[in-house]
Amino acid sequence: MRLRTHVCMVSGQPTPNLTPVLDERTRPEQVVLLVSKDMRQRADWLGEVIKSYGVRVVKKEIRDAWDIEMLTDDILQILSELDEDTGLNVTGGTKPMAIVAHEAFRSSEKPVFYVHPNLDRLLWLYPQQEPVDLQNRVGLENFLRVHGARISGKVNRDSVPSNWKKVSNSIINEIERFGNPLGALNWLAAKSEVSLSSPPVQDKWKNNRNFRDLLEIFEEKGFLQYVDGVVRFKDEASRFFVNGGWLEYHVKEILERLRSRLPIQDIAHSLDVCHIDLCDVTNELDVVFLSENRLYIIECKTKRFTSKKNDDDQKAADALYKLDVLRDYGGLKASGMLVSFKKLPEPDKERAEAMGIRTVIGGAIRRLEQEIEKWLKG
Repeated sequence: MRLRTHVCMVSGQPTPNLTPVLDERTRPEQVVLLVSKDMRQRADWLGEVIKSYGVRVVKKEIRDAWDIEMLTDDILQILSELDEDTGLNVTGGTKPMAIVAHEAFRSSEKPVFYVHPNLDRLLWLYPQQEPVDLQNRVGLENFLRVHGARISGKVNRDSVPSNWKKVSNSIINEIERFGNPLGALNWLAAKSEVSLSSPPVQDKWKNNRNFRDLLEIFEEKGFLQYVDGVVRFKDEASRFFVNGGWLEYHVKEILERLRSRLPIQDIAHSLDVCHIDLCDVTNELDVVFLSENRLYIIECKTKRFTSKKNDDDQKAADALYKLDVLRDYGGLKASGMLVSFKKLPEPDKERAEAMGIRTVIGGAIRRLEQEIEKWLKG
């Protein structure tokens, strides 16, 4: 059944109001948003995205989202103003809003449906019909917009070049051997941001076999040259790649493989995101993807974690708190993972668990594909 008008109740989870609009089989001509006072801003975000698909948006104010008597009066009045070909998306709103609206539409013998939040399936509550498995059409841009965020700059969706895959695989296959040398190389790359030439390599690393082997892995693929005790990077992209970017690309490459058998609908990396109305401050998402219209964020770290913050190391708590904050961009169902080449201090492991953030550390990165698959199915 395709309805001319959908009546939706705005809440903190906007995606179930959006997905029936994106699927051409269920797309209405008009969406009427029932908006309580505390949901006005969210209604603006959602309305702008819906309108971008050529669907008319009408906003109707609800005086009190918790007062049954007021709700009944408001919803019956709104219902009386709508044409016959109108149905209710009962997924959002407060519980009293959902109950009152359902009763009003059901009593008027108008269709009522619910969008399953995990399966993205449209279920008809009245009249009984076959459910509709909605197509996962939401991309990162619109998903973030309905949650009050926007992308600043380029959306990096490029596939990972084969020679880049070989570099990350070579490092991960010998993750224990390259742990300390990688820390030294990270420091050199970080100090080369402007000049693309590093400070002189310390004597202890010049004669370190593992460090020289690590340099050779990057040098063979053209990312850098090691000349006269100095590391010279081909360009800024190469410097970024050596300075931990290779782990981002490794994660993205795994997601590209998983996409063939799991419902992953969009993937990007190095994504700068900011509040929809204020982009003076941006946050970088290392790797971000959508699956079943749920946002997943992966923070990738190759630096050594310490209990004290300095220029060269990073506190694990900072990475965890950043992930926790960034999950706000995806609503209540957004999920985060920390992938770290270096060991995570025990207190931070406990902190991550308490925050509901998954961790894949050190040698476990070899099993990252299986860990992400479990994450999505869990």
